[in-house]
Amino acid sequence: MITGMTRIRTPWPRILVIVVITGNVVAAPAGAGLPWTHDQHGTPPVTAVQRAAVVVNAVVRPFVASSLGRRLVGGTLTLVTYRGRRSGKVVTIPVGYVHRGDEVSIGVELPDQKVWWRNFTGDGHPIAIRLDGVDRTGHAVAERADDGRVHIAVALDPEPAATR
Repeated sequence: MITGMTRIRTPWPRILVIVVITGNVVAAPAGAGLPWTHDQHGTPPVTAVQRAAVVVNAVVRPFVASSLGRRLVGGTLTLVTYRGRRSGKVVTIPVGYVHRGDEVSIGVELPDQKVWWRNFTGDGHPIAIRLDGVDRTGHAVAERADDGRVHIAVALDPEPAATR
């Protein structure tokens, strides 16, 4: 697997492509620099995966929230927002998901290298998720399978009548 940064030719001028440990490819304006050495709350990351996630999340969050991002990756990537159980901090991160009716499924890659999903263990925890440009709320429960994979099941709250 390739890890690092490289410039490639794209239809869009001056795009910097970052290939991270997970194999995801993320684009950011070239010359934007990579000033992200701490997460959105100023906490320094501990592992290499966490350090990479700080950079990736800082680039991906605004991209996924944009109308262009929704057109390009809508249906596969979205933003989830939750309040940390112990810290009380509100956190927004990009995640891959599958949406079926009033349920959303989120897979956690490299779960042993990440801690965010642990907020949803046990009885679960409230979550907000952006679907088709609309923020929805729900209740998320994380479960670890026998093979070590982690899956988060989100039961969405009923949609308000005004947005249907």
